[in-house]
Amino acid sequence: MTKPKPAVQASETASLRRTSAGSIEKPAAPAASSAESTDATKLASSTVANLVKQWQSQLDLCYTEFGLRVNPALAGSIAVRLAIRPTGDVAAATFTRHKWSGAGGTEAESCMRARVMAWMFPPASTPSAHEFTVAFAP
Repeated sequence: MTKPKPAVQASETASLRRTSAGSIEKPAAPAASSAESTDATKLASSTVANLVKQWQSQLDLCYTEFGLRVNPALAGSIAVRLAIRPTGDVAAATFTRHKWSGAGGTEAESCMRARVMAWMFPPASTPSAHEFTVAFAP
């Protein structure tokens, strides 16, 4: 099986790392800088985009382990809208758009949704919403 070549496009755009035991850890989220946003009470879009890029390997793993396992030729993309609580946890992850070339997309998305719901962003004074898009190809 060839290694997938994901392409990230982001209006706001996330990676896990494998431990020696084979489990996956999420890197700690950096503190948000008030200089990043014109509204210091909200989580800055640039912070969310950087973390989504950092955590993208989680989504790649879902694509590889669940999507490509079902359909080795699977390609597609997702757009995800996040609702983030002031505590930094994800309140909701909605797939606003998704397009897959065949079977396997549903399996990959199920894994991706679980990963995204486990993400933890830096705390902010108010809730925020952000959207990002990721494309996948074998």
